[in-house]
Parts: sequence; structure tokens; C-alpha cells
Amino acid sequence: MTRPMPRGARWLAVGLLGVGSLAGCDRLPWGQAQARSAPQPPARPAAAATRPSPPQRPVDPTQVLAEVNGVVITVDEFRRRLEGLAENQRPQTAEETRARLEELIGIELVVQEAKARGLERDPEVAQLLRDSEQFVLYQAALQRALSQVTVTDREVEDHYKQYQAGFKEPERIRLKQIVVKTEPDAKAVLMALLQGGSFDQLARERSVGAGAAQGGDLGYVIRANDKAIADPSGQAAQATAVFPQLEQVAFALEVGGVSGIVKGPEGYYLVKLVERKEGRQRPLNEVWNDLRDWLLELKQREHLIDTVTTLRNQADVTIHEERLEPRR
Repeated sequence: MTRPMPRGARWLAVGLLGVGSLAGCDRLPWGQAQARSAPQPPARPAAAATRPSPPQRPVDPTQVLAEVNGVVITVDEFRRRLEGLAENQRPQTAEETRARLEELIGIELVVQEAKARGLERDPEVAQLLRDSEQFVLYQAALQRALSQVTVTDREVEDHYKQYQAGFKEPERIRLKQIVVKTEPDAKAVLMALLQGGSFDQLARERSVGAGAAQGGDLGYVIRANDKAIADPSGQAAQATAVFPQLEQVAFALEVGGVSGIVKGPEGYYLVKLVERKEGRQRPLNEVWNDLRDWLLELKQREHLIDTVTTLRNQADVTIHEERLEPRR
């Protein structure tokens, strides 16, 4: 039966945009290869001498780097393959460059041998070839469509003004904590601190809480309410928050100050305020690039959803629901 495209499929763009870029489609399988020595290409059977060369598009003779049974490898093609490698795999010397060329020649020889044996007609191989063609065409169409999407300076400025609160860095404090299981233990630790004991040393010796091995260091903490403030991408501010009673006590401390005993989820807490960073409004010029990039990604997703929705509504699609059950 034919069904219209669901209107709520906003998740579609995430999956489609998450596919790798077209630039990686033609990379050679060189990831595990080492360029120290060139592999020997496979021996060519006698029949290969009479094998007809595949048709070639016209090539500038000055661009021919190598010919393999009539198949041309151009300078640009070889350079593009090298650029597709990870930085640490790119050849650094003439010897390594030649080794990479020999690898490419070896691959071409194996491909020619596969075609000579008719492997492209094998059902599994044929399906893989169709999948590859579909992927490449999809990527090419996707890149061309999304290249038309732009973000103007005015859009960046307007978004910043509308969601200015989302670009505020909340007040942050850096805390160290000592957590013990019983109130008598907490009173003993507090007495040791009042007598000049080292907070870090007591945390390492007696605390059962997070960061004990690092002298009780919790890192930076923000108020729980500040975690609800959205950043430009709509995600909550990334920072640690503590339970309400401890938050109230900790934020009231002066730098270097130590709290009294606070009962909490894991036992009894004492905290020391190590550093305080006041909240501030991040100016537009500081967030400009990140905001522009985020808006561009958002517009691209919306454009992709609109494109796929339009194509889906114009298409004749039949889905056999009874066959949709997963295989067991």
C-alpha cells in the first residue's frame, strides 16, 4: 500500500547528514599499508596479453602518470588519492611516493583481473556495485543541494539578539570535597581541618567521594538552574552541579573557605572553595564563527528535509507492511 511521508520525520536529516563526505568515496584501501616498500603486483596471466583495453576518456598526454594494460592513471588522480590519506600515511620521500604508485598499479591489476573473470556479474558483487553507485550519486546530489544554502551576517546577528541569554557563561566555582559515611567521622574531619590539617591530605585519606585521589577536586560547578540555560545548539550548559543543600552552602563561601557539615546523598560532606569565576555575557564577535556554523548546519538540515519531503510526495512508493517484520 502507498503511504505519504510522515510529517514528523525530523530525525531524517541527522541520519542523512551523518553520512561521510563525497571526498572520501574514492579513497584507496591504504589505511593499513606501509609505504616503506612497494608490494609486488600480482603476476599477469598469459591471457591478459590479449585482453582488450577498456575504453578511456580523452586524457591530456602530459597528465599521464602510468598506463596499466591501456588504463591510464593520471597525475591528478594519483594526487587526489594521496590527499585522501591520513596525514601520517602520506609519502614524504620520492621512494615512498613511488611505493604508493606501485600500490595503485597493483590495485588496478587486481581490478582488471576481476573484470576478466566476470566478477562484476556475481550477484553479491553486483549488489555491492549498485550500492556504491547509489552512495556516490546520493553524495554528489547532496553536496550540490547543500552548497546552495548560506547564512547571512544579518541572520547571525538576529539570532544572537533573540537568544542572547543562551550566550551567557554562568558563574562557576571550583570545589574540593570530603565525603564520609557517618556524622561522627565528619565531625572528626572538621576538627582536624580547624586544627590546621591539610584538606587535600584528609580527602585522600578519608573521603569516599568523587575526586578523593586528587585531593577531593570536583572541578568547576555551576548552579543547577544555570544548566537549564540553552547554548546556541539548544543543549544545556555542560558543567557539574551538586545537590541543592550543598550548592547553597558552596556558593556562599569565600575563596579558600571551608564549609560546615552538610548531609547529602552519599553521606556527610565538607567542601572547600578553591576558585570563583564570575558569570559574563559572551560578545557576538567571540561566538560569531560557532554561531554561523551552527546556523548553517541547521539550515542545511531543514533544506534536506524539505527536499526529501518534496521528492517523497511526488514519488510513487509502495510499501508492503506485512514484509517489514525483522528477520529472526
